[in-house]
Amino acid sequence: MKKLFYLASLLIAILLCFNSCQTLARMYYGIGKGEIKVRDTTEVLKYYEPFLESDKYPIEVFVIKNTGENSIETAQKAINEFSVPRTFIKNRENGVVYDLDCFEDTEANVNEIKNGTVEDYVVLKNDTELIAFQNFINNDEQAALIHSNNVDNTNSKKYDIYISYATFLGKKLRKRTLSVLNLNDINKVVILDLSFSRTEGE
Repeated sequence: MKKLFYLASLLIAILLCFNSCQTLARMYYGIGKGEIKVRDTTEVLKYYEPFLESDKYPIEVFVIKNTGENSIETAQKAINEFSVPRTFIKNRENGVVYDLDCFEDTEANVNEIKNGTVEDYVVLKNDTELIAFQNFINNDEQAALIHSNNVDNTNSKKYDIYISYATFLGKKLRKRTLSVLNLNDINKVVILDLSFSRTEGE
């Protein structure tokens, strides 16, 4: 009983040390300061290595184009229009878009998609945010492509995966998000990282 009381007291003390559950979540997941920084391509790609191993489908990685004074506004536009972190999975056969929250059990969500037993909360009711993501990466003034594995995309597979992410989110959340690659019949994977491309002379 004393041990249980001690553990309860310790937990309360820890909780009182922090002013929000967000702080605790940041600690648990190893999330760093939410700073959007200029990063080397090699640094960004090293972080996403677990996503880049397959040669079965096209994989692209984008960062925010470094446009000087307007860079912060461009990053803010991404956050406002489709937020970070975010994972969209589009079923190309029926147009349904699944919206996976990496703070939830992503692996369970993926298994539900595979088995056709998806809960309604995972289905995106309005694909405005996915369209905003697609428009963002297709705009040369906003996004810079830093990696493509050059696998031929015949558009014959079932799922397109779009991931809006940031390196400061840590490895635990990255591991959760990685489970989207357990889907069968992936057509392509597109990642946008919230960091700025490094330009010459920086």
